[in-house]
Amino acid sequence: MGRVTKTASVVNVVEETFEKENGMRDEVKLVGIGVIGLLLALTFVSSCHIVGAGTVGVQDTFGKVDPILVQSGLRFINPLSKLHDVDIRTRNYTMSATHAEGQVQGDDSINVISKDQLQVKLDATVLYSVIPEKAPEIYKTIGLEVDEQIVRPAIRTSLRDAA
Repeated sequence: MGRVTKTASVVNVVEETFEKENGMRDEVKLVGIGVIGLLLALTFVSSCHIVGAGTVGVQDTFGKVDPILVQSGLRFINPLSKLHDVDIRTRNYTMSATHAEGQVQGDDSINVISKDQLQVKLDATVLYSVIPEKAPEIYKTIGLEVDEQIVRPAIRTSLRDAA
């Protein structure tokens, strides 16, 4: 009878060990499933982007600009990409001698020499907008600073040529 008791207790120890290992395996499986679920949720959330009204999105993946525009609304893009908003609404750019008027503080008027060889100060306001189809090319070659890179020099050149 002593051997039966010892055998039974050895079997009980083996069964308890097996149940603990199985329980730990189930816990490891649950943790693994939880981690995978969290990664999937983060990937889903990072691929959701909202492009505002009056803008288009330009997608940039590791420095390569995608030529296809992302229209306004909720969009799903590659989670490894960056999305840059380009404003396509009509905007104005003012260059004025008045201190508090215009994009640049201080005297931002344009000094031109007229045909009579007189120096004239001109104030100018120009309305402009970015053509949506050109947004990826503008972003790739100029960046998002359209005002300072394109509009301001174009205004100055046009007014000097016209005077």
